[in-house]
Amino acid sequence: MRVAPAWSLLLVATLAGCAGPLADARAAYDAARYPEALVGLREVELDAARWKGERRARYALERGLTHVGLGDLDAAARWLGEARAAADADPGLFDDEDVGRLASAWAHLR
Repeated sequence: MRVAPAWSLLLVATLAGCAGPLADARAAYDAARYPEALVGLREVELDAARWKGERRARYALERGLTHVGLGDLDAAARWLGEARAAADADPGLFDDEDVGRLASAWAHLR
């Protein structure tokens, strides 16, 4: 049985404004079902466009990571760039694990 890391549970709770699609998207991402994850993220895209601060940055990070998983590096660069800009503006925005995930994904784009 696979146990979700604590950051996964925190992310789902943080993004719970539209808990159904986001929770489903996160579960799909964790199971490497990236097309399904993208569908869930797109379901809340209009709402996410209005989000600010940490919530928006986390959405951008997850969206970017999903695009990396799909091999769509142009889309990944857009979303990870947004997450990176938010992290640069507020260095405490992401925990160490998310900082590492962002850095790793960003390096993958090069």
